[in-house]
Amino acid sequence: MRQRNPLNKFGEVTLDANGNGQVELKPTQYEETWLVTSASIIVAPVPPATVVVREPVFKLFSNGRFIAGTDKGDLNAGGMYEILHSQQPMLGQWSAGDPGAIAQLRLGGWQDIK
Repeated sequence: MRQRNPLNKFGEVTLDANGNGQVELKPTQYEETWLVTSASIIVAPVPPATVVVREPVFKLFSNGRFIAGTDKGDLNAGGMYEILHSQQPMLGQWSAGDPGAIAQLRLGGWQDIK
């Protein structure tokens, strides 16, 4: 019997000395499937700053295929329809941001488990 749950997965990374970082999210359980319908990112400034100085470029990939991106640092992408099976990754990559900034990727949708 298949069990369907809301998907709310997130990962974060501290951008390195060059302002780069990446987060990989994927279903990890046997016969687990994600239906990703939204993705959002946010980049928090490096304290004591209250704003991000260098807005990073962000690219989102599903199974190695580019699906969304921005050069404004933040992204809220709805209307997606990406299916990921066990061990198939969704990868978020940031580049040219503020070193030390915290970047977060959040995925929404549905999680199916047999």
